[in-house]
Amino acid sequence: MVSKISFNLMNALNFIHKANVIHRDIKPANIMIDEQLNLKIVDFGLARTAPVHSEQIRKSFPKTMVEKKELAQQLDAERSERVSRKRAISPHVQTRIYRAPEVVLLQNSYSFGVDVWSFGCILAELIQCQNIYVHDGHEAPYLFPSTSCTPLSPPSSGADEKDDYMRVMLNILGDQKDHDLSFLSKSKAKSFVKDHFSGAKKVKFNLEFPKTDPSICGLLTLALQFNPYFRPSAEDILECEEFDKLRQKSAQVLPSEQI
Repeated sequence: MVSKISFNLMNALNFIHKANVIHRDIKPANIMIDEQLNLKIVDFGLARTAPVHSEQIRKSFPKTMVEKKELAQQLDAERSERVSRKRAISPHVQTRIYRAPEVVLLQNSYSFGVDVWSFGCILAELIQCQNIYVHDGHEAPYLFPSTSCTPLSPPSSGADEKDDYMRVMLNILGDQKDHDLSFLSKSKAKSFVKDHFSGAKKVKFNLEFPKTDPSICGLLTLALQFNPYFRPSAEDILECEEFDKLRQKSAQVLPSEQI
């Protein structure tokens, strides 16, 4: 079930992205699904076409540490150009618990990776909602339950900072190194992450969800890369080995033109 829903959701996202559209509010409430696990993505009220400069500089997502560090160096070299860009797309989007780091940290530009991040959050919920876990202490369906989202929407006075989205997120994803933060165009945002959230140990999803196929846990790790340039595209995810059997049974449909 988890594999089929994930595959169908990625097919839908790939269609949207190939049409040059970012949905910007992917969450379970915006996904309609039938008994055969066919699905449709709905509510395009926050959707926008991708900005001209939002095309990522990578030809494919990096799979090794060497590739990540090489891409990080390229991002560092282009930081001044990214800082000078005018914001072309609104900052306050996505429902909090499905919100990508680049949106939280107020980057001037973001792209299709925000939808891939939301997919990762949904995948974690699908895993946790299975009967094999609901009796093992995995009661909370949300991966990043939170009540605020600093710096995008800071907590109210007196609120507990431990429930802030970024803190909850990095308590799971762990300490982010320089190459993980290379997408941040402003030093203030990088300092914010380093000063407040360093030292956390990364949760290994294959150990957290031992009854889940390791390939699904691997897919979860890929979709939840803190650096959006390190995340696979929807098209990349569809090529994952986990979906080989499903891919053979499904004819992929692509848009006839971009919007």
